[in-house]
Amino acid sequence: MSKEIDYKKLYEQYKEDFEDLKKENEELKATTDEIQSELEQMLQEAEQKIQNQEEQLAQMKDQLKKNKSQYEDQISRLEREQERYKQDLKVLEEKYMQAQKIKVDLENDNEILISQNRMFEAMVADLEARIDQSLEELALVQTELEDNKNNSQEHIERLKQQLQETEQELFAVQVQNQKKIEALEQNVLKIKQRNEEDSPQKEKQANAENSDGKLEQNENSDKPQAQVNGEHLVDDQNSPIKLDSQNNSCQLQDDLSKKISLEQKLKNCSTNIQQLRLNNQGFKKSLNLVSTLIKDLDEKMNEIRDKRKKKQQQKFQSQQNGSNSNNNNEKYIQITQNGI
Repeated sequence: MSKEIDYKKLYEQYKEDFEDLKKENEELKATTDEIQSELEQMLQEAEQKIQNQEEQLAQMKDQLKKNKSQYEDQISRLEREQERYKQDLKVLEEKYMQAQKIKVDLENDNEILISQNRMFEAMVADLEARIDQSLEELALVQTELEDNKNNSQEHIERLKQQLQETEQELFAVQVQNQKKIEALEQNVLKIKQRNEEDSPQKEKQANAENSDGKLEQNENSDKPQAQVNGEHLVDDQNSPIKLDSQNNSCQLQDDLSKKISLEQKLKNCSTNIQQLRLNNQGFKKSLNLVSTLIKDLDEKMNEIRDKRKKKQQQKFQSQQNGSNSNNNNEKYIQITQNGI
């Protein structure tokens, strides 16, 4: 009996334990269901978060790829710009060296031009002094020429008046001489008539002379009558006709000498006028030479000024190129620093 009682107790005990366990199991199931539902909910939330994070990660990967390509492009562009800037820097260095050489050459040329300018200024001053002196001399010569011209014109007018007066005097003398010649011809005719009347008496006297006288008489008879009449006129020294003829001949000689002297004066006047014209031509030539010299000097001064302007412009451009090269170098240094 004792054994059966034990089994019942055990059974009851186990039954109680089983019920307790069953309750605990139910409680555990309830709690596990709650925990499971909570965990499922948490899992869903975690999955949602993971999905969102995966989407964000994909977006970030895409953005990273884009940024990577952009940065690679920018790096390649910067590298190309760096190479280009290096090449530009080399070119600028070469230009800078050339500009330095040009600067040295320009300084040397400037010194040469300064010395040449000094020489030209001295030459110009000398030429200006010479030109002033020549202008003064030309002014004096011009005044002298004008005075000589006026004097020569007055002298020519006086000579013309004298020539007219002499021509009038010559005409009057010719008229008087014509009248005297006519009177002489009348006297000659009268003398011929007297000689013809006195010729028989002279023949008788000739017969009384010696043979020499006869020969001379024969020679005189062989001469023409006009010559005989002339000899009678010559022998008749005390006749008034001969005195008048001598006076007339003297007057004619005086008139001829006056005419010759007047003609000589006219020739001298013409030569003086020609000389004055030649002097005037020489004066004009000298003025033309002076004007050409002045033009040449002006052209040379303009050339010197143009050369100076060109040199100054080249110097200014070289300075600007030097400043631009320095600015480019500074920009390149800044870009390289920014890239670094």
